[in-house]
Parts: sequence; structure tokens; C-alpha cells
Amino acid sequence: MKRVALVCLLCLICLGASALLFACGGSTAPTNLYFVQDQVDLVLNGSITMSTLLRIVPGDASGFRIDYTSSDEKIARVDSSAVGYLRIVARGYGSAEITATIRDTNLTDSIIVNVTDGDIVDMYVDELSVIRNYYVGQTFERTGMTVWALYESGESSQISEEDYQVNVLREGEKLSVDTPLIKGDSLTISYRNYDYEVELLILDDYIASLEVTTPPVVEQYYIGDSFDNTGMVVEAVYASGKREVITDYTFDSQPFDYNDSGITLTYQDVSLFYPLEINANTVVSNYGLLQEAIDSASDGDSIMITGRHSNVPTIHIPSSKNLIIFGRATDSLGVSVTARANSPAFVIVGEGEGSLTLANFTLSGQGETSALITYQEDSFESLNNFDLTIDNVTINGTIGAIDFALPAQEGNLIENFNIQVMNSQINISEYLEGAIKLSFVQNSSLTITNSQITSNITLEITNCNNLSLNIDGSVLSGDEVVVMDSISSSNVEVKNRSYLNGKSLLALTNLTQNNFVFSNSYLTANIESEDTSVISLDACQENNINISGEINATSVEGESYLVKIRDGENNSANNIVDLSGATLALTNVLEQLIEEQTPTSQVVLPSTSEN
Repeated sequence: MKRVALVCLLCLICLGASALLFACGGSTAPTNLYFVQDQVDLVLNGSITMSTLLRIVPGDASGFRIDYTSSDEKIARVDSSAVGYLRIVARGYGSAEITATIRDTNLTDSIIVNVTDGDIVDMYVDELSVIRNYYVGQTFERTGMTVWALYESGESSQISEEDYQVNVLREGEKLSVDTPLIKGDSLTISYRNYDYEVELLILDDYIASLEVTTPPVVEQYYIGDSFDNTGMVVEAVYASGKREVITDYTFDSQPFDYNDSGITLTYQDVSLFYPLEINANTVVSNYGLLQEAIDSASDGDSIMITGRHSNVPTIHIPSSKNLIIFGRATDSLGVSVTARANSPAFVIVGEGEGSLTLANFTLSGQGETSALITYQEDSFESLNNFDLTIDNVTINGTIGAIDFALPAQEGNLIENFNIQVMNSQINISEYLEGAIKLSFVQNSSLTITNSQITSNITLEITNCNNLSLNIDGSVLSGDEVVVMDSISSSNVEVKNRSYLNGKSLLALTNLTQNNFVFSNSYLTANIESEDTSVISLDACQENNINISGEINATSVEGESYLVKIRDGENNSANNIVDLSGATLALTNVLEQLIEEQTPTSQVVLPSTSEN
């Protein structure tokens, strides 16, 4: 009871003190309050202190409380959580009215708070939506491009296409977005007061391909015809997709041959192969009709063989008709011809100057008495100025492949007789003479290109004058690779990674004033008897042999030599074998032996060799 009385006494004392203080002027009542502006803009999640916006009149008023309300606290409200000051906090997009009222009075004022994302601080383009790579002359493609703005609030949003502007930026100047682009251009995207630059990669346009949009009037030809582009319309297609009709394209005007199946058009280093139908004058599927087709053929005609033919009779071909006989496969097995036993497949009948081409088939022989391609003995004198071409032919036989060892004549040799073997394979299993034989010709040639020849003797050439022998990018293998006898004033060239493999690679007898040049070539010899040399010259005079490349020689028995020069029926003299540019690898093989009555020939060895 005494404690309650004490508390009441203390309260009375405090009230009395307060009344006394007020009477003596200790606090000033407010007469007004107001916001310094009608509205304020805030960034979402941003805030502003109340003291920045609200004023109390008089400034030293005290002893009062202010109540705050918001029309929408989801947008803005007054927050007193921070120690020492009140603030208006932006909580959501939109506008809200904040009202301040001094409690127990009619003093009140309001302010509108607008909440937005604020100003743009950055922009960016969705990389998957913008095309940055162009060719000179193209225009910017904005379809599908999405642009985003990043605001002060930290929020980002996609900008509607109609709300931003795109310009080509060239040397600081804004141009229409439809301006054709050149190197160095970029884009600028403008939204509100913000510009965003998009880098572009602009390349020189170029012709990517050619296209025939209208075919030529003529699309069917015979071998020997030339292409006619009348009516053909060709367009150049650029990397940018631009197209233009061109008329100054080029094409090969040479007559079509048996390997052609169309024409190649070229314009500014860009090519297009346009297929055409190219036929032979005659097609033979029944080999029994081939001779009839040859006999009735006109000069320069082509005859196409299809299918596989066995045990066929010999075909006689006049030298003067300039025929092309070739195979064209109609299935995966190709075209093949097998001659009757002991019979040649083709015999050239001398009827005056001309040519013959055999191409694109397999030729096989049986028996032991005849080569597969040869001449008719009673007509050889009419083989002057004759060209024989063997192209992409595989020859398999036991006897020689090509035999033009013409008989000796009284007075004159056959002139301008030329054989070319290319892209072919010749395999002769048992023949002890040359796979290719040639004799008694002058001012003539034998050329072997990109071919392989395997036989006991690969090439056998005798009694020729002013002959050109060229071995280019080919492989020749046999016990004896090149055998030459009684040759004068001729040239032999072996080049372009040609390989000679055998026991004896170069066997020369009775040669006079001939030149041999081996360049970038490979010679490999496996000598099996001491009578064999890699290179031998018997009864030869004034021949020059120059070899650069690799020479590998191994002897398995007896004393053998890399180079042997000796007298024969006639003395050897003044021959030069220059191996200074060769790389030698010799095993049980001596470098040289010169057996001349009066030694005048010489062998020039490289400065170092393996022996």
C-alpha cells in the first residue's frame, strides 16, 4: 500500500514539472508541414530520405509526431528500419501517394512517388539474333534481332522494335539502315538517349560458284566434236547470294576424247563441270562385230567396246584410219578382252600414215608365240608417220605386250614411228624378250608415262637412230630393265620419280653418241651373278650417261660392279658415266670396272658413297 502511494506521488511531480516547462517556453508546436515537390521519381528498390523532401514549420518545432501512409505500399512506402532517419522506399513499378500528417492536428501534405527502372546504363543485342557477317554491298538484316536495355535498377528488358532506331555508322556519321555496307561500317542502335554500337565483319564479296540456268542447245556429241555453247546461260553466284549473268566464261575448245563426259566452264578461277552425253561413232557389245566396225569406219572414227570378251580372234586395224578404240564399263567388272591362244589381239596393217588409240580396257593373252599388239609383217614398210597410243590399258600375258621389232630393210628405216604408253600396267610372266620391243626405226619415239611394266626384259630396243626414249613417273621392273643394241644419236630421259628395279638396269651394246639423263630417279639392283652389272657398256663409243638420284645395288654372289665398260666386237671408247649427282648405297658391289684396250672412258663418282 505504501509502494502504490509512492508511485502516484512521483507521477504528480512529473506532470507538474512538465506543465511548468511548457509554461516557461521549453517546446514549440508546429504550424505547418509540406513536401518541397509534388512528386519524386525513384528507381525500383531505390530510396530517398524523408528529410530531403519534407519541411516542418517552424523549423524548431518539437514535441509532435508525424504519421505516414501510402496509397499502395506495394509501390512505395515509408520505412523507418534504418537507424536515425526515415526514407521512402520504392518497392514496385507504378505511382503511389505518400501522405504525412502531424498527429492530432489537421496539418497534412502528400507527394506522388513514381517508381521506374531509371535511366539506361547499357544495352546489348542477343548474339543469336543478330547477323554480324556481311559482304560488301549487302544491307543489314534486322529481322529477328532482339535488343535489351539494362537500367539503373539492375533490371533488363527487351526493347520493342518500334521503340529503337538502327543506323549504319560510317566514319562517325549515321546513315540509313538500308545503306549498302562497305568495309569498316558498324551499326548504332539508339534508344532514348543511349546509343549502342554493334561491330560488323564485312568482307569482299567473291564468286563462290557458277550455275548453268539455261542449258545449251546441243548436249549430245560424238568423240572428236567440239563443244558449242549456243543458248547456254551461265550465272556467277556470289558468296553474298548475289547472282549475275556472265558471258565471258571460258572452256576447252579441243575436240572431245574418249575420257570426256562433259565440259568445264571457268570464270575468274571458279570452275563448273557441266555433264554432256559424249558417244562413240560405233558401240560394239558383240566382239565378233568389231572387225566389221573397223572395216566400215571412216577416218577419225571412235569405236566403243562394252562387256567382257574371251577367246577372241585377232583384229586387224589399218594404220591410216586414225581410229580410237576404247572400252566403257557398264558394270563394276569393266571391259576385258582375252585373245585366242598363240594369237595377237590387235595387228596394225600398214596402209600409210595415221594413228591408233587403244584405251580403257584389260587385254590378256594366252600361249607362247605372239605379242598382244603387233604389226602385219607384209605391210611394215607403210608404218611411216604412225602414232600408237596405249592409255589406261592393263595388259596381262605370257608373251610380249607390244612388239614392233620391225625387220631390217634395205636402205631406209621406218620414220616417225611413235609409241606412247600412259596410265597403264603391263605384266608379262614368262617372256624372255622385251615386254615392249622396237627396232629399225629412226626419228621416232617411245614414251612411257605414269605406267608400270613388269617382265623378264622390260624394254628391248635395237637398231634405231635418232630415237627419243622418255620414262616419266613410271616403274619398270625385270631381270633386265632396259636393253639397247646398235643405237645411235638418240636421247634417253628418265625423270619424275621413276623407278628401275632389276638385276641389270641398263645393258648397252654397240651404242654410239647417245645421251642418257636420269633426274630424280631411283635405281635398285639385286645382282645374282658376277657377270651382271647394274650399268654395262659393251663396244660403246662416245655415250654420255648422267644420273642424279638414288642407286641401291646389292650383290649376293661373286664380284659385281656398279658400272662395267668393256670392249666387245668393237672397242669401247670415250664414254662418260657421271654419277656425281647420285647417292650410292652399294653392298658387295664394286664401283667400276673399265676393260678397254686403250682406256678412254671414265666414271665420275660422287664425293661420298656407301660401300
